[in-house]
Formats: sequence, C-alpha cells, structure tokens
Amino acid sequence: MDWWDVQKKRFYYTIRQNPGRGNALGSVIFRFRNPYEVFLHATYDTRDFKRPYRALGHGCMRMERPMELVSYLVGADSLRATLPSEAELAAAPVPRRVTLERSVPLHVRYATCAVVAGQLRFYADVYKQDEALRRQLFGGQVN
Repeated sequence: MDWWDVQKKRFYYTIRQNPGRGNALGSVIFRFRNPYEVFLHATYDTRDFKRPYRALGHGCMRMERPMELVSYLVGADSLRATLPSEAELAAAPVPRRVTLERSVPLHVRYATCAVVAGQLRFYADVYKQDEALRRQLFGGQVN
C-alpha cells in the first residue's frame, strides 16, 4: 500500500489492533454505548498516571485501577471468585468477554475545576468546552 497516497475520503479500511497481549487499550476494556465510540480501558503504560498533565489519550479514558471497577461491577455475582489478575488477563491467549446481567448507569463528567483539599483548582480546558458552557450559563455576558 502506498501510504503517501492515503486520503481520508478514499480510505475504505478499518485498522484494528487485535485484543490480548500488547494491545494499546490494555488488558481490560469497558465498552458502553455512546455516540463517540469511546471506552474506559486499562493501559500498559502506567507512567502517565504520575504526570500532572494527563490529557494524553486520543479519546478513550484510561483507568489506573480497572480491576477495582471490575470487582465492583460484578459485585456478589459468582464471577467475583474467578476474576483473574491484570497480569493473567494480559498473558491469556484468548480474550474473555463478560457481559453484565444488569445495566449500570455511567455518567462521564468533563470538569475544568474541582475542589481539592478545600481549595478551588483550575485545569486546562483541553476540549475547549468552557466558553460554550459559559455562554449557556450566562448568555452573551463576559466578566
């Protein structure tokens, strides 16, 4: 394939990485219905969680401790006793899919400020949503 000739309008292929060992999404992926095709997922590169600026992904949301959420979601189900570790998942030759018997609501929140240790802390507006929110809240007024 001549990659120099590739153009968005004429690219009729889907490139997808196989699940399993070495997948960029890590050993655990939480798929949920949404119009953006974003997921919650583990990552093999956990160094990013130690950075002060962590808006490094390309749309999906990386999780530092995905097995804690897995354990919570399966709850008292019989699966809980058989949950593998992340290392076991990464080494598994065949991916394992688990579908929850009951739906769990998921609310994703984008916030550029939060109260941390009693102090208001502001963060970079990496998705450029603050101005639209400001207009919705206060109309055309700018302080």
